[in-house]
Amino acid sequence: MRRVSELSKRPQRASGFALFLALSLMAFLLVLILSITLLAKVETNSGSVSLDRLRAKESARLALMIALGELQKHAGPDQRVTARADILGDGNYDPGAKFWTGVWDTTNPNAPPTWLVSGQTPDPSDSSSRTMQLVGNGSAGTDPTQHVYAPIIEVIDEDDTTSSEIAWWIADEGAKASVALPTNSEELPEEFFFANSLPIDEQRQILKQISPRRFATEVFHGRDAELIPGETEDITNQAIQKKIDN
Repeated sequence: MRRVSELSKRPQRASGFALFLALSLMAFLLVLILSITLLAKVETNSGSVSLDRLRAKESARLALMIALGELQKHAGPDQRVTARADILGDGNYDPGAKFWTGVWDTTNPNAPPTWLVSGQTPDPSDSSSRTMQLVGNGSAGTDPTQHVYAPIIEVIDEDDTTSSEIAWWIADEGAKASVALPTNSEELPEEFFFANSLPIDEQRQILKQISPRRFATEVFHGRDAELIPGETEDITNQAIQKKIDN
């Protein structure tokens, strides 16, 4: 009797093990499917981010090439002068277009200026067009009068859909004064240079090489142009060269 009962229990044990094995395989398959799904999602997101980054780089390159072409086309000839939009006077330009660069043709004084910004017909006094902020808090602070906006250009895809939007603006660097370090590094005290680094003489030489030279016209402003009453300024070539060298 005992032997018969033992034999009758064996199929139950075998069926229980099979159920456990089936559940384990199902759990493994579920984990495998979830892992593959997550991996595919991560790869898809990574590919989308890479595509967006590539599209942004190409859009920036497109804006740069257009800007360079417009600069060479309108400001290349010698009979051209440039100025910022604020030369038009208060009320004649939008605050976001204050720093737009205009190009005037001196051979045709009555012709309107060409503005070196994006857009079909950019107008600094037009505030109704869609614009993109190019200079903001990150580079010009929180003062809105120092921010720069430019009209948006839509980049049309092969399917006649807008794939991206670009904007560009060319600044008139000629209107800025240099705030660089003085070129005569010999006048700087030793405390100005880094300690426990290169010898001070070598640091002075490096500073002299990397610092831009002052323009010759700058030496005749400020203290350099102050004269004693009744005294005349020496403007000979030797005197001018001496001021420039200093």
